[in-house]
Amino acid sequence: MIQNSTIYGAFIGAERLVCYFFPLDLETPRTFDNRYFKNLVAGKGLLSSDQVLFSDPASRTSVRDLASSPGEFNAAFTTAMKKLGRSGVKTGDRGQVRKDCTAFNS
Repeated sequence: MIQNSTIYGAFIGAERLVCYFFPLDLETPRTFDNRYFKNLVAGKGLLSSDQVLFSDPASRTSVRDLASSPGEFNAAFTTAMKKLGRSGVKTGDRGQVRKDCTAFNS
């Protein structure tokens, strides 16, 4: 059970969910949108590592910007995905898609 006072109460006990789909927000869990950042502004981050993005002055402005502008969120996501796509993804026999996300395939 999660024992952390910085975690939004509605998520307590939710850690029992399987890792394939763990909603980062309860309002639009299956919609790709900027609700995650809106939740951080509202103090409803799932994990303390999420919520610190808003509580830390170094990243607070970015969180507010992404929360207030769906267009900026989408543009930032697009840029990040392009960068990740060039980061040396392992393919073929050098990588694997896990059957269980908590363990390497045997």
